[in-house]
Amino acid sequence: MDTKASCESCVSAVTSSLATLAGICPTNVRGGGGHFRSDMDGAVPAMGRSGECIAYITRSLEHGCRLARLAALVASAGDRMVYVLHGRNHTPTGEAVAKLRPQKNVRLVRQPLVVPSSPWGLFGGKFVGYSKAAFVLWLLRSHTSCHRAWQIEDDVFFTGPWSALFNAYSADESHIIASTIHHPSTSYFAHERTCFLNITTRCRSAEDRSLTAVVWPLLRMSHAVASEIARALTTQRAKGFHEALLAPLCERAAWCSLSHLRPEHLGSMVAGHSSASKRKQFASPVLARRAYHPAKCEADPGLGELARTWLQQNST
Repeated sequence: MDTKASCESCVSAVTSSLATLAGICPTNVRGGGGHFRSDMDGAVPAMGRSGECIAYITRSLEHGCRLARLAALVASAGDRMVYVLHGRNHTPTGEAVAKLRPQKNVRLVRQPLVVPSSPWGLFGGKFVGYSKAAFVLWLLRSHTSCHRAWQIEDDVFFTGPWSALFNAYSADESHIIASTIHHPSTSYFAHERTCFLNITTRCRSAEDRSLTAVVWPLLRMSHAVASEIARALTTQRAKGFHEALLAPLCERAAWCSLSHLRPEHLGSMVAGHSSASKRKQFASPVLARRAYHPAKCEADPGLGELARTWLQQNST
């Protein structure tokens, strides 16, 4: 059986229900700012490495620290297209986006609308602004240009060229690449108790061990997994927070594979921490070509210049 065909065959079946459950339509998702185009505008950009894209998740695209960090990502992503999924109530200025080079590798996209009362609302989570659900919905609709995508939150810091991270996993065909956490059944991971793969099956591992949670600030996901999430939420009556639901869905799909981000690419990767939190967490010592989270501009406005410095010093 053609695995890719079988796991993506559900796309047409769930597309019609997505508009109802998520409240999205083509006119709701537009590019903003300057002459940049959205991937929803009808233009299909050339694929990068095997159709691999980057989705940068941010509420706003502003001057200063956050913009400088995004510029470092765009400049070092190689031939991959970088999609900036920004807040729906934010319109980036032309002056700000003009600082992103190369411009041909950037698209601005308003995050798809997520209805809080829908299954996508619980999956995305109000506390984190439903951005994870918006990412999955975007990836689901971007299959003509992206067959897999790295999701990067704007408070993830990489000490070097981002292509060093992406290239390290180019040959890995896993459907999910991420860090995971195995929580015991305690109140510490409350989302386990409210996570179901369908109306009766809880989100526990096949061996009934404690749930495997996926750390979302930095991960790579295939379009097939986005399709599986949509199928589960819209036709199987699955429900659950994104951290809790993702790994169990993959565990029970025979075609799905999950690989871990390797230790040589991780400085410290801590789950959680909303954008309102003023926090910066770097392991000591800070090593080159490592990912750190959270590293927020609210905690240190100098992180933008630091991103440029790390990029310049570690590009060879």
